[in-house]
Amino acid sequence: MKLRALLATSAVLLAGCLDFVAPDLPEPAPAAFSASLDLLETGTLLVSARLDPGLAPDREWRAVPNDSIVLQGRSIAPAAVQTNGSRSYTVELPAAAPVEAVTLRAPAVAGITAPPVALSWTPIRRLGRDTIVLDPGADLQIRLDTAGGRLVPAPGIRQWSLGLRASGGQNFQIGGSGPPPTDIDVPARWIPADSAGAVVATLVVSQSATTQPPPGDYLAAVTVSQRIGWVVVRPDSAKGSP
Repeated sequence: MKLRALLATSAVLLAGCLDFVAPDLPEPAPAAFSASLDLLETGTLLVSARLDPGLAPDREWRAVPNDSIVLQGRSIAPAAVQTNGSRSYTVELPAAAPVEAVTLRAPAVAGITAPPVALSWTPIRRLGRDTIVLDPGADLQIRLDTAGGRLVPAPGIRQWSLGLRASGGQNFQIGGSGPPPTDIDVPARWIPADSAGAVVATLVVSQSATTQPPPGDYLAAVTVSQRIGWVVVRPDSAKGSP
């Protein structure tokens, strides 16, 4: 009997020493949407996006009544949904025709007052053919129609680069901040020599934007990237190579 009483007393004392530990939940936060769009040389559009509805002030995960994004007028459901309500999207749109404009709208989130981001992007265009034949000793001249290249929401970062690559591994690259110039001239001495008599030129233009319209409960970050390619033929390069 004494042993039972001792055990019972010990159990009561131990119970009194236990503290309830509240679950470690994230703090309430704005909804967040991020997207990366990549327009390839072939015209194929690759899109990777993520929606985080976030935790509401009542410590409940926010609901998303219609969780499809709208890309080029098409409703696209998420590829995966996590237990915290976050959604991920992966899309590949083959090129049926030259892409004149790209549109993307994020889903609305329950309890969020700010409108979901609506992206509009007009890519730049190549002027002339995708194969350029150079006379011996001639400079390379790249011509672009940069009347496009507009992104809404307005980009905070804009960058471009032009790379020349030979089959033997030699390469040359130039670039800068802001939009690319309409005329890009590369002196002949900077064009890599190639035994096949041709090099590949690739222009990459990227823009990034963030937006958080009033009252600030929906944050969006988007990045768009475009690639344009040329084959640069230099008959004198092939003849001059061993």
